[in-house]
Amino acid sequence: MSVLPNLPKILLIDSNVYFSKRLTDALQQQGFEIVPSTQAAYALTMLEWNAPTAILCATNLRDMGALEMAPILRADPKTANIPLIAIGASTGGPAAVARVLAGLPPALHAAITIVQHVDEMFAPGLASWLARESSRDVRIIGP
Repeated sequence: MSVLPNLPKILLIDSNVYFSKRLTDALQQQGFEIVPSTQAAYALTMLEWNAPTAILCATNLRDMGALEMAPILRADPKTANIPLIAIGASTGGPAAVARVLAGLPPALHAAITIVQHVDEMFAPGLASWLARESSRDVRIIGP
């Protein structure tokens, strides 16, 4: 696909190259230019000369994940306004999701979207439990 100069640019940081490829393909089909990186520290250096419209960053990278990257971005006036979207997968079920929510900084003023493949009858109970476990406002968004 040829890259046009006016496409919104997304910096995608994830060490899972298979997931990154699938996400890159999907985002390119929607008209985004994707700049991939497998390491967050290297990606931070790219911001000096290749500023994106937004950053998608995994939460579980070896060097630094999205939660560690956020304060670094916010401390620099050049990057403070670049939206940072944390992406991650839970193999630990609801308990792992509750731990992630509880570990988020209290000053985080952003929507948190959790995609959990559960029966619609189970979802309200899961949302209530996550809210109690994490002290966060958790809501179910219907179709």
